[in-house]
Amino acid sequence: LSMTDQEFKFKVLIFRDGESKLDKDFTVTMAPAGTEDAAALERRGYQMIDLAFTAILRDRDFQRVF
Repeated sequence: LSMTDQEFKFKVLIFRDGESKLDKDFTVTMAPAGTEDAAALERRGYQMIDLAFTAILRDRDFQRVF
């Protein structure tokens, strides 16, 4: 849905046998960057994706349907 350096809003859709089993919005956030170093900002981007993936895997609704 949207992504900034501090917030990632996304939707997870799971279909099984052509039927929707999960349609859920997620939001993960991070504190503002304390640097303008390109390498550090790149690592933050990967950390944001890691947070998103972790949020999905820990979600009870996701666990129920997956």
